[in-house]
This record gives sequence, structure tokens and C-alpha cells, in this order.
Amino acid sequence: MQNRFEFNQRLVARLRTSARRALIICAVICALTLVRWVLYPSIEGDLFSSLGRLRFDTATAILILILVRLYLLEATNSNFRRLLAVAGTSVVALLSLFNLFNYFSHVWMAPLFWSGSPALSIPLLLFAVAELSQVSSPGKFEKFRQVAFLTGLFLSFATTSGFFFGADSVRSLRFFRDTAFFGALQSVWYAAWTLLRDPKAVWLPILTSESVGSQVLRRTLPICALATLVVSCSILYGQHEGMYDEPIAINLLIVGLSVVFSGALFVVALNLNSADRARTIAFNDLRETEADLKTAQSVA
Repeated sequence: MQNRFEFNQRLVARLRTSARRALIICAVICALTLVRWVLYPSIEGDLFSSLGRLRFDTATAILILILVRLYLLEATNSNFRRLLAVAGTSVVALLSLFNLFNYFSHVWMAPLFWSGSPALSIPLLLFAVAELSQVSSPGKFEKFRQVAFLTGLFLSFATTSGFFFGADSVRSLRFFRDTAFFGALQSVWYAAWTLLRDPKAVWLPILTSESVGSQVLRRTLPICALATLVVSCSILYGQHEGMYDEPIAINLLIVGLSVVFSGALFVVALNLNSADRARTIAFNDLRETEADLKTAQSVA
């Protein structure tokens, strides 16, 4: 899709390289998880508890999606590679549907896939369908692909964030029950870096271009995310220490996040106003220079 944004080519190249390395790291972790499942399927403990460990099906799905993205969709185009890409994304889509069916029907069918959480199965299904649309019609469904990835990223991020409020809180909601923290974290990692593999596509230039708004956004977002994490963890710590009960904690969280995002909007508006003022001054100087030039020409 063509756009009118200007880009820093070094930034674009750096994002693509970083995204590729991040996806390879994610693939290695998934591969090691599969090996661990095959060799030591009964390991338990804090790190590999039923709620914390990366499930076999989640690791398989993410690994297939990464291989499809890096070595099939972005490699030299050929019918054989396209066929493999279609097969891989179809397997992930069917696997996610299989997990959803198992979860809602409560029919025991396979121990490694039993009762997969919808909070992970739905994002994986969205990722698979999005990549399948890219295989079938490259570039034609790019908006749908980004919407699907952003939706899956939001669901996975919400799942991951829920663990900061305690695993029991996450488990109490049926949609997040049996959710693996590392599975949600891998899903967030995969979705974010896959989107950044193409920083010029559709809506990503809002974040990656060289416009004033994009530069301000790139500086503000990390600070905003860190402030949100600090505020949330601080309020949660106070609740666990018995300083206040849950209703007060929720009110404090709402107020704290409102302050954070209001401050972020204020910083963005301040920077945009400064840029607009500089543009107005430059325009007035240009107009005065043009008037002086016309006066000099008329005198001559």
C-alpha cells in the first residue's frame, strides 16, 4: 500500500533486522519447549506449572507461524513455498479451532491439546487466518491482516497483564482459565515483532515515519508504558499489604491510569504545538522574504 509518509531508512532497516532476530529467538524458545515436552512431559514446579508453562500446542503454532513468515512468505516466491505456507497456516488455524472445540465441548480428545484457553486459541486463530490471507493474495488484505494482528496482540497483552494482578484472578475468568503466562507472552512477542517486520504498511507509519507526530509518539509510548506498569504494580502491592481493599484499589488504578494517559496526551499536544509554531514562523519569514523580493524587483 502506498503512503505519503517520509521514513528514516536506517530506522526502517534497524526495525526489520531487530524483528527478524526477535522472531528467531521466539522460534528457538518454542523449539526448546517442544523438545522439553517430548523428553520431560511430566515436569512440574513453579516455572513449569500448569498455569505458567508454555503449552505444546501453543509452542507448535507459534513456531509454524514464524517459519511461514520468515522462510516462506519473505523468501523467493515459488509455488512450492506458497503451498507449504498454505499448509502451515491451515494447520495452525485447524489446531486453534480444535482447541476451542475441546475447551467448550469438554470432550477429551488428546492430552497435549486438552482444554486450551480461548485467550490463546483465538489470537493464534487470528494470526493464522491473517497470514493465510497474505499467502492467497499478497498485499490485498493488508488492512485485515493488521487488524487481526492488533486484535490478537491486544488479547494476548490483556492476558499477560492479568498475571500482574495474580494468577488466581486470571484463572477466575472462564475466558482466561488454563491460560499459560509464557504462552501469552510469546503471543505478544510474536505479534508485535511480526507487525514491525513491515514498518511501512498501512497504519504503522503513524509510529515509524519521520513526521513530528510519529517522533513524539515513539518517545512518549515507552514512558507511558513504563509509568502504567509502575502505577499498576504499586497499587497492587498496596492492596496485597492490606493498606486498602479492592474497591479502593480499582478507584486508585482508574485515577492513576487517567493521570498517566492525560499526561501523555499533554506531552504530545505540547510537542505538536511547538512544531506548529515553528512552521508558522518559517511560513511568515518566507512570506516576508517574498514580499521584500517583489519590492526589490519593482524598484529595479
